[in-house]
Amino acid sequence: MAYAIIYCPKHTITSTSGIRKTVEKCFAARKMEYKLFTATKENTVSGYTEEAIREGYKTLVIIGGDRSLNQAANAIMHLPEEERREVRLAVVPNGTINSFSRYWGLCDKTVEDCVDYVEHGTVRRIDVGCINYTNPEGEACHRHFLNCINIGLSAYITRVRHNTRSILWSRKLSFLVSTMILIFQRSVYKMRFSLNHEDVDGSFMTVCIGNCTGYGQTPSAVPYNGMLDVSAVTITPLSGMIMGFYLLLTGKFLKHKNVKPFRTRSVTFREMNSKAVSVDGAMINTPKGEFTIGIAHEALNFIVPYRKQDRQNA
Repeated sequence: MAYAIIYCPKHTITSTSGIRKTVEKCFAARKMEYKLFTATKENTVSGYTEEAIREGYKTLVIIGGDRSLNQAANAIMHLPEEERREVRLAVVPNGTINSFSRYWGLCDKTVEDCVDYVEHGTVRRIDVGCINYTNPEGEACHRHFLNCINIGLSAYITRVRHNTRSILWSRKLSFLVSTMILIFQRSVYKMRFSLNHEDVDGSFMTVCIGNCTGYGQTPSAVPYNGMLDVSAVTITPLSGMIMGFYLLLTGKFLKHKNVKPFRTRSVTFREMNSKAVSVDGAMINTPKGEFTIGIAHEALNFIVPYRKQDRQNA
């Protein structure tokens, strides 16, 4: 079996090619045939994913984070269903937060372990979320996601983080600075959305629609039950914000009194005055008018870690 490895450099002042070299060394030691693609702004993960599939590769290994996985997943989801079912996606975490990889326990593993999972891991069909919307130019758009969509404060943090990263040259530092800049604003955004035959109308700081843990905002979401988890956060005083971050970090976010949780197959936004919307940590054009977020059940093949007892019995 041949593998396509798509490497996504971090582009920070301290970044190196160490993880790429380690992955290549592991593949070579296991005599695993592969072709390496290195993504750039001009040659994107999406483009290389499409190229690798055209060349006949069926297993794609992303060395990157949530945004890189998102690009690969979107390229695969554009394939006809019969062709898509033959493609498998795997990841070696190399991002800032790696929320989707963390859900599967990959962030606690060594690079050698991750490569072993690529070779011997379990192929699991997972759900993929999708947002269908019209952009400001009036064009119909859709974007798939593995982790979550954020609207409001969390998306604004993403936008500021992207802007400050070019100055600070550190993903983690830019995330911390952008969070501190916006945390004291506590802006609220008028939103009206429908789900489960219920209309929700109010002012919210942020809304997260998660197919997975949503960077801690939808901690009960799992990418295989055909459902989306929605967390809508209303305005809260500064002391409540501090408590909210504590609960976020400890996986107890839904216990905050200002968080309204929902579970649904789809949600339609009728009104939204926030101009910031992010999909798996990447900004998209602000939707114009109504837009819908839904779920495609078991739509993508993803290689997940095997259980030790399964490997021992193999």
